[in-house]
Amino acid sequence: MSFVKAFGFSLIAFIGLNIVFFLIGYGIQGLLGSYFAAVASSPSLITLMILGPIASSQFPALLISQVTAWVMGFPIVFADVFLFIGFIVSPLVAAILSGRFGEKKTEAFGGWFTTVMIISLIVMIWTAIEISLLSVPAEIIIAQILLIIGLGLTYGFGYGCISLLIAKEY
Repeated sequence: MSFVKAFGFSLIAFIGLNIVFFLIGYGIQGLLGSYFAAVASSPSLITLMILGPIASSQFPALLISQVTAWVMGFPIVFADVFLFIGFIVSPLVAAILSGRFGEKKTEAFGGWFTTVMIISLIVMIWTAIEISLLSVPAEIIIAQILLIIGLGLTYGFGYGCISLLIAKEY
């Protein structure tokens, strides 16, 4: 039962925090109207808002660009920093909740890892369908699928260690 609690709370927290950070970040920039207009033409953009860093393969590039801008002395856009913080905070809070509600370490880790793998599966299927409709080569589809699986495994194991540390029992 605690596995279900760990999974449920981590899933709800992850999706909820992604939506909050996304709406505030895009709202600060004044881009919500243009984002929702773009969603009307390409519905897969909704995964970026709901599923956050798993759906955004640009997270490493965003990290590099933010650090480079800060080091070079360029003005830093607060909304971009807010979105960047959201990419770190939402999985962190979800992993902590999974660790708190999972009574054993395996249940805590399993709850978070299952959350990430289900989200990765959703993004993977959605991306594969969207790319296949564009009649692109199979190598590009496979590369995108491997990228999403890699992101899911990275987030699953990386933040899963945090849920292991938070869990109560062995």
